[in-house]
Amino acid sequence: YTYSSLGLVLGRLERHEGALVRAEQAEMVSPMNWQHRAALGISLKDLGRFEAAGRAESIACAQSNNQNPCALLAVILHKAGHRTAALDVANKAAALTPSGIGAYSLAGYWAVAGNRSNAIRCLRDAVNLGWSAQIRSDPDFESLQGDPEFEAIALENDKLLHASAAASAP
Repeated sequence: YTYSSLGLVLGRLERHEGALVRAEQAEMVSPMNWQHRAALGISLKDLGRFEAAGRAESIACAQSNNQNPCALLAVILHKAGHRTAALDVANKAAALTPSGIGAYSLAGYWAVAGNRSNAIRCLRDAVNLGWSAQIRSDPDFESLQGDPEFEAIALENDKLLHASAAASAP
């Protein structure tokens, strides 16, 4: 998990090539671990390599049957131009056990697919499930910027982020 975790951190720091190297190392050490495949898919997506990202995330979705990698797969497929397959995967992800991060990723899919109401609903679900992230800077939510409902959710999310940071401060 160390390589995979380091890869995700490097990705958040926008050091995408380094993130990919760590994700590939994690996958080599434990190729059957769906979380490593998911991290590899994220790293490839961040580099714009959507076809390869789709292959990795597809395996993660199938192995885990978890909402988050399946929702991420929907985003990747949409960005790769496979709109029908993306919608099918998004509907599958929506039927899986909800999680904060899964609802957030599903909101990202609906936002890039142009379905504002589903994006807002899933984003609200993510926050209600306790998930907080830098949603204002997430490129998947670019189309929602300025929308009053999005801005209200983003404000609530910002409060959660600040509360979390304050609680973890020494």
